[in-house]
Amino acid sequence: MKILFVAPRFHTNQYELVKTLQDHHHQVYFHVSYLGPTEDYSLLTPTNFRQSKVSVAIENILTKRIIRRPYYFYFPNIREYWLGFKRLRPELVIIRDPYTLFSIIAAFCAYFLGVKTIFYTQEDLYRKRTLFTHLKQQLTIQFFKAAWITPIVESPRSNSRTLKYMYYFPLPIPLPPIDEVHKQAPIPVPALLMVGKYHQSRKMHLLLLEAAHRLRSRFNFRLTMVGECINAEQQRKYKILEDKVEQLGIGDRVSLKANVPYHEMSALYTSHHVFVLPSINEPYSISVLEALAYGLPVICTDSCGSKVHIKDGWNGYIVKAASLDALANGIAEIISDDEKISEMSGNALAYVQENLSGDVCYKRLREIMADRFATDIEAPALAR
Repeated sequence: MKILFVAPRFHTNQYELVKTLQDHHHQVYFHVSYLGPTEDYSLLTPTNFRQSKVSVAIENILTKRIIRRPYYFYFPNIREYWLGFKRLRPELVIIRDPYTLFSIIAAFCAYFLGVKTIFYTQEDLYRKRTLFTHLKQQLTIQFFKAAWITPIVESPRSNSRTLKYMYYFPLPIPLPPIDEVHKQAPIPVPALLMVGKYHQSRKMHLLLLEAAHRLRSRFNFRLTMVGECINAEQQRKYKILEDKVEQLGIGDRVSLKANVPYHEMSALYTSHHVFVLPSINEPYSISVLEALAYGLPVICTDSCGSKVHIKDGWNGYIVKAASLDALANGIAEIISDDEKISEMSGNALAYVQENLSGDVCYKRLREIMADRFATDIEAPALAR
């Protein structure tokens, strides 16, 4: 089957999904707004269409007034994109965030060609929606005859408005051999790892440095922070963190790494014992899932979407967001007992094997296709 993804970029959280589809003999293509500096293109080379002049003008006007992610206002030359989409003629298109200009164009191309469409966002399946939001999303699903997937599902709320044809779909992650990544006691010096873009304030890098400073006199540990540092804003924030490390006198415990390629992350996960993500209002972090797959117990906050994969006290801890006390106590609880690290590591590995493998997620995709489109993704071609 010919499957097309449309997204801002080929994010690492799509890598294993693409690989799983390819392993099942599907042809996979990717249309993107831009190419990221640390992405892995060993599976495929994304296509980046020439940006429309109108899009460039909108960016020049609005990006000075509205802070958005890179290329948020990007969309390609519409005629060129239509012709390219028509030549490719995918049988299924999976579109990230249906309300960006690029996504809207791709959705209409799929609509006019009769291509089955799945929209993808990172939001709680049962989140509280206003009447307007509920109607907007439901009408979008109905108009495009689409399905809608999300990797986040918490407990249903009494006042939540569920959407028909919106489904939970877990993002698969690579699963290394268990015996190579299980963290076994004794662990003389626990190694903590954090992964997060340096320019994003919500990642709360400074809070983690403060926690490391508070704990340094009580425990022997080391901390590694990894993040993207390409543009001027990222470099400025990186310098702030360097200065903070020096100011707190924790340079002997803390290491800052920048622009680590995706294929080198495996070695970092393998060489560390505990993963910490103090982010606030984090929609969904694939690094939390990757850490679990490498047997790292995870400490994340109660405002992180990926907390749905953490069973508090079993494969990690969920701590109060933006609280230095809660973060420091959570870290201390784990690194004070290497037997606990080992036990939680085993639990983390068991969890991902059962819930986040490529086979589990592929089975779920087949269920969604059957329920919404009455078709089997394994079939030679989708009926149009």
